[in-house]
This record gives sequence, C-alpha cells and structure tokens, in this order.
Amino acid sequence: VEWACEEGQEVSAGTIVCRIQSDARALLGAERAALNFLQMLSGVASTTRRYVQAIEGVSPNPRGCSVLDTRKTLPG
Repeated sequence: VEWACEEGQEVSAGTIVCRIQSDARALLGAERAALNFLQMLSGVASTTRRYVQAIEGVSPNPRGCSVLDTRKTLPG
C-alpha cells in the first residue's frame, strides 16, 4: 500500500488516496470491504471536522472548547 495522502488531510472527490499492489485474487476479495471501511471512516472524519469548525473560537472559556471522543465505529 502506497498512501498518497496524509492522515487527517482534507481531500476532494476524485483524489487518489492510495495505490495498492497485490495478487489480483486477494485484491478483488478485499476490495469491497476496504472501500466500505474507508468510506465510513471518511464520513465520520468529515462530520467531526464540521463540528470542530462550528465551535472553533465560540467558547468564553479561556481554554476553549473541543470535540472529544469521536468514535470511528459502526453502531451496534
């Protein structure tokens, strides 16, 4: 696996995230699960980023306000 993006980097649609070189049978067997996992994690990260940006600089507390304990797991 060769990653083309840094973790946490904001990317737009169509951006190549990584390149994977593997045996065709193994790659095709894992493709759907890997894509579903990447999409789910990307959705959680994007939503979390929106919440973080929404509260940025609005707290009267000198230490600010932060989003804690975001979980990248599926419900259930």
